[in-house]
This record gives sequence, structure tokens and C-alpha cells, in this order.
Amino acid sequence: MEHAAPQPVPVPRPVPAPKSIPGPPAGLLPVVERGDATKRLQGVLHNPQAQFRGQQFEAFQHLIHRQAHVLWVAPTGGGKTLPFQLAMKSWPRRVCGLMVLPYKVLHHDMHRRMQEMGLTASEWTRHNPSPGSRVITVSIEYFKDEAFLTLLNTMATELRLGAIIFDEAHGLMEDTKWRQMYLGALRHVLSFPNVVCHFMSATFPPAFVNDFWMMIGYKYQPNEAFRVLRSSTQRPNHFYQILNLGMGWQQKGDQKWLDNWLARTVEEINHRAAFLSGKERGLVFLTGEEETRTWAEALGCPAITGKTSSEDRTKAYVDWRQGIFKMLCTNKAGYYGTDYPDVAFSIHVDRPRSLTEWAQSCGRVGRDGAPS
Repeated sequence: MEHAAPQPVPVPRPVPAPKSIPGPPAGLLPVVERGDATKRLQGVLHNPQAQFRGQQFEAFQHLIHRQAHVLWVAPTGGGKTLPFQLAMKSWPRRVCGLMVLPYKVLHHDMHRRMQEMGLTASEWTRHNPSPGSRVITVSIEYFKDEAFLTLLNTMATELRLGAIIFDEAHGLMEDTKWRQMYLGALRHVLSFPNVVCHFMSATFPPAFVNDFWMMIGYKYQPNEAFRVLRSSTQRPNHFYQILNLGMGWQQKGDQKWLDNWLARTVEEINHRAAFLSGKERGLVFLTGEEETRTWAEALGCPAITGKTSSEDRTKAYVDWRQGIFKMLCTNKAGYYGTDYPDVAFSIHVDRPRSLTEWAQSCGRVGRDGAPS
């Protein structure tokens, strides 16, 4: 007696992502081709020779056409913010943009960069619930705030919200403290019918990507509802060196060894700082708050940590940029937002806590393309 061959059990397939994000009504936002966009870029930058770099034009197109969300990975100093700024200059004045920032230290520098492009910028807080600026920045921990979400819903409904930009998006993957609190809100804004979301990072390794899809509720890479733009993040102008002072290891409680090590290391840093000329600057990275202040005092330069007040942080950056101090000591608070182009070197006195932090800190260096 013959038996029928067993039939394969059907494997459930994931629910497809939407084919596209419904765009705004026709005529609300301009559709531009590369030539027109380049002319607009040159006008905004006041540079008749300016051209799009890397995947800037593709990112700009996605912002203008608003047919798909974007995950964009490009090197530090690669101009990831420029397409958003150009889109803001292209949209009607009543259309605003939102930037979600994972670190408090980023707000002031982002406001400065927007204002340099002629865009008003301010931070949303519970004390400032209705910013009147074109660009609104918000800290990720406020992203779940009911008053904030009400504002977003209103702006999206009234077609006044052009885009939501998640800067330093790798922070979403590394954040274990706040993520569960704002995850529902994050998925909610991805469903807004007239708003596109861009997730930008210079340190978003491929291993993060699948976790990212799972985090935002997609079970597979959604080729239609999301676009992935990825450029090489290699920095061929960087030179890496490990300096061994030949002092061996500190014995427990040996304060004399520690004092000698501090003096020797300060001497080595000052030796390198002596070669800085013109606009060149140097950075010293540490991990702890107290260590950062200790080394800044030893080197006679400013310190910036997460606890530095906005006023002191602004003064420290201004003094450093203007060359009053050639060196600046900072911890993780300076891994992000230190976008000065002429940083000639950075020195890690102790080991970063992760490879992502290491890559971010190295991204502060050599943005002018010079060997560093």
C-alpha cells in the first residue's frame, strides 16, 4: 500500500511592511532634481563650487519626497545634517523639523549649527512646551512625554512637521536605561502618515541593524518602508599609536607610582601639544567625571563633562576654538558634538567603555582631511 508523501508545513511569513508612507498633498513640498538641488545647496552655503558628497543627495531626496524612512550610516564629518538643513530651507516656513538627541551636550552645538544656516532652533522641555523655532531639538528621555507627543500629533495632523531626525541613532541600540520607556512612542511616530524619520549614525555596525528592525517592530529588513544608506566609515587619514611609558604596573596603594605616571603622561601630552599650530587643536579623553577634572587641572586646560553647566561648556568650547587653550579634556560628553574641523590629535588616557565610544571619539579628529 502506497503512502502519500508528507506535505511540508507552511512557514508563517512576516506581515509585509507598508509599500510606502503616504506623502503630503500635492504641492505642499517641492520636488527637485539633482541639478536644482545642487544650485540650492550652493546658494545656502554661499559657495558656487559646492557639491553633494557621498549619499547626501539621496538623503535629501528622501526628505523631500517623504516616501520612506531612512537609516543612514556615514562617517563623522560626512555632512549627515546638511540634507536636513537644506530640506528645512526648501520647505515652507510653517513646516518645522524635529531632532531627537540622545545626549544633553548635543543641544547647544546643534542649535549653533542650525543658526549658522539661518534656521532658528530651540529645545523642547516641560518648561518650554511650545518652541516657536523652525528646528526643535528634544532629549530622547522626553520622547515619551504626553505633552510632547500631543504637540507632535498636532503638528503632523496640520502638516507642519516635515521630518523627525534621530541623531547618533546608535544610542538607541546601546541605551538600556530609557529605551523601554520611549519605545512605544518611537513606534508611534513611525506610523505618522505625513512625516518621514531619518536615523543617522557614524557607528552603526551591521550587527546592530537586525536588532534595530526588531526594536522598531519590523521582523525583517523592510526594503520598501525603509531605505538604508551606508557609506564607508573608514578614516584613511588617521594614524593610531599606543604609547608605552615603560613604567610597569601600579602596585596597590603605591601613590608615588601614580604621581610619577601622571607627571610622565602630562609631559608626553604637553610635548605633542607643543607642535599644534594655527587652528590645530588637541583633545584628551577620559572616562570618569573626577578624572577629567583632575587631568584638566594638570594640563592647565578646560574640562567638559556631562555635569558641566551650559554656560561653562559654552565658554570652554569658545576658548578652545579661539585658541585661548589648545587642549581640551573631556569624557563621553565630548565624544559627540565636538565638530571642530582642525583637531590634529586625540589622546585616550584610559580605555573607552566600548568600541562604539572609541569610534565616536576618533571621529572628532581629522575632519579637515589632514593626516592626524
